Amino acid sequence: GSMRAKLEAVRALGQHYADQYADRCLYWALRHASRMRDNILVVIIDSMDKAKFAWPRYPWARLPKNVEGLIRPRLSLTAAIAHGYVTNFFLASERVNHGPDCFLEQLCTTIQDVSDMCREKGWSMPEHLVVQADNTVAQCKNNWANLAMAFLVMTRKFKSATMNYLMVGHTHEDIG
Repeated sequence: GSMRAKLEAVRALGQHYADQYADRCLYWALRHASRMRDNILVVIIDSMDKAKFAWPRYPWARLPKNVEGLIRPRLSLTAAIAHGYVTNFFLASERVNHGPDCFLEQLCTTIQDVSDMCREKGWSMPEHLVVQADNTVAQCKNNWANLAMAFLVMTRKFKSATMNYLMVGHTHEDIG
């Protein structure tokens, strides 16, 4: 390509890195506030790809001949970190639908665990919720997740509820 095209590509890449860093800085600041119990609860949720979690797992690419024809069960592993409070792991069969209902159940379970911990330790429950999630439309970037956030505010569980997404291609933060 021409020199102009190369310079434009360099400028675009620099802008992309700057945007990504600004995105991370926002998350890091919110995460810190949650860890300091500054009236905010930040929960990050992400799942491991089912294809990477077939059992048994072998360190080499080719399967042994005696198990080549067998069906290897695949599992889905999801982690939810409520910064400063709890870390939850959810393990499910590949047959379980991993759409918005599963995502919201994992989120609600994590929020309930935080609520239980706050009650046991005599801490006040945070009034603001920030969910840091993947960019997957099937799980959390949809109407059901938006309605759940609105419901949490409407029922006065939180004064505000926000769903944040890292840039496409850069979604694996501390949970990855």
